[in-house]
Amino acid sequence: MPPPDLLESLAAHPLFARLTTQARADVAVRMIPRQYRRGAVIFSEGEPATALHLVGEGTVRIVKRSPNGREQTLLFADAGETFAEIPIFDHGPYPAGAEAFTNTLIYALPTADVLRLLRTVPAFAESALAIFSSRNRHLTEIVENLAFRPVIGRVAQTLLDDPHEQTQTQMAAMVGAAREMVNRSLHTLEREGIIEMVSGRIAIRDRDRLAEIAADA
Repeated sequence: MPPPDLLESLAAHPLFARLTTQARADVAVRMIPRQYRRGAVIFSEGEPATALHLVGEGTVRIVKRSPNGREQTLLFADAGETFAEIPIFDHGPYPAGAEAFTNTLIYALPTADVLRLLRTVPAFAESALAIFSSRNRHLTEIVENLAFRPVIGRVAQTLLDDPHEQTQTQMAAMVGAAREMVNRSLHTLEREGIIEMVSGRIAIRDRDRLAEIAADA
């Protein structure tokens, strides 16, 4: 019997919501639970894609690394969200790595089961296309930010939008800039009374002004 929280997550997820109750139960039985401690590698870029992953507990960070060690965080997947969908469908390797941002429980649905759903359940295929479109929009926004928005604007937008508490190094990977430039932007925002940094934590003091900087930059 699959755990109730897994069934609830599948019912709430747009990829599985249109399946029948019995079909979701069948999917849940096929999903393999895996636990990871904070910082553990779930898979590395270039590895063969073996499963679609659903976060049961915690948060996963999807990250792209350059040969010289630079990082770009592509997205965070929280409880109830899936990740690594696209390589399942194009039969390619994982285009980025995934690591546990917190202690994490993952449910992995093997590739063969995902492909079977694609071939036999039109509603599942339609939902998959919608998710691909959403992922493409998200990646387009990342490219736009990197190309046209200065670092302080990217930092401001990240502070407004991202609920994950990050170190300055992790934030640098999120905004696609050197840690020193992120540090400089944070101190500028602090000097202007827009944020406050205490013991490594960042508190927003003037959200309206922060939004202006994100919009104007």
